[in-house]
Amino acid sequence: MKKIIDLSFIFIVIAILLSVVLIVVSCNSTTVDEIMPANIEGIHFQKGNIKLALEQSKAQNKPVCIFAYGNHCGYCKKMKKEVFPEKIVAETFNNNFINVQVDVDSDEGKNITDQFHIAATPTFIFMNSNGQVFKQLSGFQDKEELLAATKTIQ
Repeated sequence: MKKIIDLSFIFIVIAILLSVVLIVVSCNSTTVDEIMPANIEGIHFQKGNIKLALEQSKAQNKPVCIFAYGNHCGYCKKMKKEVFPEKIVAETFNNNFINVQVDVDSDEGKNITDQFHIAATPTFIFMNSNGQVFKQLSGFQDKEELLAATKTIQ
C-alpha cells in the first residue's frame, strides 16, 4: 500500500513540474523584433538613434519617421506582421522617409516617450530634419490609414 502511495506522489510531482514548464514556455512572449527584424522585408527601420536619423534626414532631404513600439504591444506586432510588409507601404516609407524604430522601454525610448508625450504604442512621429514634428499618430494604423498620413507629409 505504501508503494502505491509513493508512486502516486511521484506522478503528482511530475505532473506539477510538467505543468509549470508548459506555463513558463507558453508565457514566453515573442518580441516585435523576433516577429520581423528591422531590415528583412517591408519597411527598413534603423534601431533607435534619433540623432543619426536627423543627420541622415538633412543629408538625404527626407523627413524622419519614428515608430515607437513596445515589445508587449499586440498592435505593434500586428503592424509589423501585417502592414509593414505590404509592398506599397514599404516602398512609400523606404523611398520617402528615414525610418527609425524605438523600443519605448529602452533608454532612448523613455526619452522619446517623455519628449513627445507618448501615451500608447504603437506611435508614429513624423518630423523634419530639424526635429520639428509634422504629425503624430497613435494606435493601430491599417495600410490605408498609414498611407493617408504620409500623403500629408511628403
